[in-house]
Amino acid sequence: MHTTHNTLKRKANINIASLNLNGFTAPTSNMSGIEKWSMINNTLNTYNIAILAVQETHMDMELLQNVRACFGRKMEILMSPHPETPRASAGVAFIVNKTLIKPRKCTVSELVKGRALALKIEWLESETTTLINVYAPNNKSEHPTFWERVETASQAYGLGRPNFLLGDFNLVEDPIDRAPAHQDDANAVEALRDLRHQNELKDTWRHHNPTDRCFTYRANVNSQQIQSRIDRIYIARRTAELTYDWKIAPTSVLTDHWITMVKYAPTEAPVLGNGRWSLKPHMLNDKKVLKEIDKRGIALEDRLIEIQRNNPPRDNANPQLLWKAFKLEACDLIKERHRASQHKRKTMRKNLKKDIRDLANNPEMDEDNSMRANEAILASELAHLERLDANRSK
Repeated sequence: MHTTHNTLKRKANINIASLNLNGFTAPTSNMSGIEKWSMINNTLNTYNIAILAVQETHMDMELLQNVRACFGRKMEILMSPHPETPRASAGVAFIVNKTLIKPRKCTVSELVKGRALALKIEWLESETTTLINVYAPNNKSEHPTFWERVETASQAYGLGRPNFLLGDFNLVEDPIDRAPAHQDDANAVEALRDLRHQNELKDTWRHHNPTDRCFTYRANVNSQQIQSRIDRIYIARRTAELTYDWKIAPTSVLTDHWITMVKYAPTEAPVLGNGRWSLKPHMLNDKKVLKEIDKRGIALEDRLIEIQRNNPPRDNANPQLLWKAFKLEACDLIKERHRASQHKRKTMRKNLKKDIRDLANNPEMDEDNSMRANEAILASELAHLERLDANRSK
């Protein structure tokens, strides 16, 4: 995993992420669009995402207004729908989490309707960050024209070189990013690389993980399991050194893609302290810990009554110090109970992630379909755990 100098980690940062939604609803699970967007909301909370680029939104303006009515207080949704069939295909959008980032100004530019959307965001004192969210065509023969349109429109809007190019590229540049490994269409790859080189963008995750395999998309095609890393975040060379802590992970959103994300800490971002601990709301329903706190509270009450009755020297019986000690003990009890309750689930997740990583990087992965199928099953189980946690939180 990519790490950087410790001083960067102490600076204020934001998580930037990309996720293909695979449609407005999840009909196979009887999930409505609003229910699915509630899971997107949960994902923003789980990963503290400030800017999320989404693809395959399948929304028109009416559906967008419905979503804004439910989540508009938290989300600023900036969308480019497909011009002809907005509820059936394509569609890209940026979701700005207003609880984590408060931009002075947001400017969006439609580069290719429904497939490429640029966001220029002005925040902090003088920071300006430009992102381009893409959903590239499935047909590889369309890629050269698509990337040419993206570059031409970007120049026409005067966007300059973007800091981030992210989304679903529907191709990979290197065979290692597919299982079974194979080269993608040469003309399509060359068109993307030309745009990258013109804008000095690089695949920073791959740069820091030159031999690792980690997939964002899985499917079964003609009884053959396939995997790929078609969802990526390219970062400008001038910006890459300010990013760290990459994640490729499942989410609670019902989709066949995993999310990819990275932390970004601009040079002028303020330095942060350690923060403060807060009680997890679900711990208020933990009968075991509440019983123990009640027990200690009763003991404190008895002690305070005794002090009031006997009036001993305050050096050894100060009610304020006793009250402070009780609160600290209660916090320690809750923290310990929370760690214990999370241990089993965290261990299960850790083991699943290790097994997925081991299978993905096994030399026989490309030739063994059963091994690829097992990796997909484990990935599905990890995604299932995310949804269980999201439902508990909801």
